[in-house]
Amino acid sequence: MTSNIALQIAESVVAEGFDSLDAELSALLADARVAGVSPVLVDVVNDASAPTPVRERALGRIVVGLSRTAPSQPLPGWVTSRIQHNVTGPFAA
Repeated sequence: MTSNIALQIAESVVAEGFDSLDAELSALLADARVAGVSPVLVDVVNDASAPTPVRERALGRIVVGLSRTAPSQPLPGWVTSRIQHNVTGPFAA
C-alpha cells in the first residue's frame, strides 16, 4: 500500500469515522504489521473501546511509519555520477 493511499484512508477515517472503511482499514493495519510498525499502535487502532482521538493519533503514527518503510525511488544516473565524481575529486581522502 502506498503512503498516499494510507493517508487517504486516514483522512477518510477522521472525516467519516472508523466504521466507514472497515475493509480498507483492515488492509492498512495488515500492511503496517508486515512493515514492522509498532504493534501497540495497530492494537490501539483496532480497539473500538479506545477514545476516538487516541485511535486517530495512533492511525496517524501508523501512516507515518508506513511512509518511512515505503521504498524510495532510485536517484537518476546523472545525480549518482556527480556524487561519485565529487567523492573521487581532488579533495577525496
